Amino acid sequence: MIHKNVTNTCRQTIKTKDLNPTDTKGARIKASASGSGNKETVTTHYDYEISRSENHDHAASMLLSKMGWSARHRLIGGAVSDGYVYVAVNREVSS
Repeated sequence: MIHKNVTNTCRQTIKTKDLNPTDTKGARIKASASGSGNKETVTTHYDYEISRSENHDHAASMLLSKMGWSARHRLIGGAVSDGYVYVAVNREVSS
């Protein structure tokens, strides 16, 4: 439940999904953003040198960068049945 006194309007979720190889393209990861009116996406090639979770983390980070949020936010997330889901949260400012 969102309380009426909450003023933070930076609600952003990112979902990543495996895309299987086709005749013309290799395996890929697609990251999609939703929330705050945002419908951005980015697709990255699957890197077999790193783990599946690292591939999904990378795609989500690339989308965060594309939206200009990488310096101000960090991602928290985990695996779901068909990919990964992340929430972008404000970075804590160090004193």
